[in-house]
Amino acid sequence: MLKVQSGQLEEQRKINTELTEVLQLQATELRESIEERKRETEQRRRAQASRVFIWEERGEDEVNFPAGSPPAPWVTAYVVNTSQQPVYNVIISWHLGHRPEGRRHLSPLMPGTEGKDTRSVPPDTDPAIFGAVAFFRDAAGVTWRTRPDGQLDEIPAGQEPPHTW
Repeated sequence: MLKVQSGQLEEQRKINTELTEVLQLQATELRESIEERKRETEQRRRAQASRVFIWEERGEDEVNFPAGSPPAPWVTAYVVNTSQQPVYNVIISWHLGHRPEGRRHLSPLMPGTEGKDTRSVPPDTDPAIFGAVAFFRDAAGVTWRTRPDGQLDEIPAGQEPPHTW
């Protein structure tokens, strides 16, 4: 009888080992599934925002300023909404290095439209450190900042402009 019970215990240990391996695989698959859903949710959350772009044109001439003005370096910032929904509270925010240098409100931008703002580079300034970023609110009410290099950042509630540039 003891020999039979010993055999049954050994068999139960093997089954428990196999079940443990199966449960570990299931736990791994469940974690991966949850992570995939999180990534998909984040992609959906960013879908509209990722279709709003800003870029800059730079030059040095009098074309963008009144006749008779001396040639000066200038930057034009363009914002385009390629999404299927409008974006709201659109702001082109100018900066000199890390210091804010003014802003222009363009709100709203309808699908397929663009806005722009041109500024002269402040005197005695390296034109390479003068530029713009765009802030906007998507259809879901989330505020975003997009940069000419393509970086897209969600702006936490309470940190919207003018609290940040």
